[in-house]
Amino acid sequence: VADAQDVQLSWIPAAPYDGITIFRDGIELATLLGSASGYLDPGVPPGLHQYQVTASSAGFSSSATCSVTLVLPTPFIRSDGNGDGTLDISDPVLHLQWQFLGVAVGCLEALDSDGDGEAGLPDVIFSLAAVFGGGPSPAAPFPDCGVEATLGPLGCVSAPACP
Repeated sequence: VADAQDVQLSWIPAAPYDGITIFRDGIELATLLGSASGYLDPGVPPGLHQYQVTASSAGFSSSATCSVTLVLPTPFIRSDGNGDGTLDISDPVLHLQWQFLGVAVGCLEALDSDGDGEAGLPDVIFSLAAVFGGGPSPAAPFPDCGVEATLGPLGCVSAPACP
C-alpha cells in the first residue's frame, strides 16, 4: 500500500491464554498463540484505526482496545525554514528569529539543517556554511521536496514550496 505505515501492538499477558485474536476496524487480522505479547500490523493506510486484542482461555475472553491515527508526513526542503523553495540567508535568519523571538515557523523539520533531530544554533551555523560555501549541503530532503525518513520530533505542518 502506497504511503502506508506499520503499527506495532504490544501487551503484557496477565495469564497464560489459549489464544489471542487481533482485530483492526472490526476485521480479524490474526490469531496468535496464547503466549504472544505483540503483533506487527504492516502496511496500514493513513487514518484513524481501532484495534482490539482479545485473549481467550477456558471459554472466557477479555478484550482491550486502542485507537491509532496515522498521518502522512508533510513534504519539505531541509534548511528552507521560510518555505520559499531555496536555501539562502533568510533561512538561518528566520531560524534565529524562531529560536530567540518566538516567530512562528510552519515546518520545524526544515530548521534541522544537519538532520540530527534537533533545531538549534548548530543548524544555523550549518546553514550559513552551506549558503556562503565551504560547508556540506543539508541532509535529505535537500535540495528537492521530500519527507523525513523517520518521523522526527520537530514536526512539519506546512512547507509552501512543497505540494
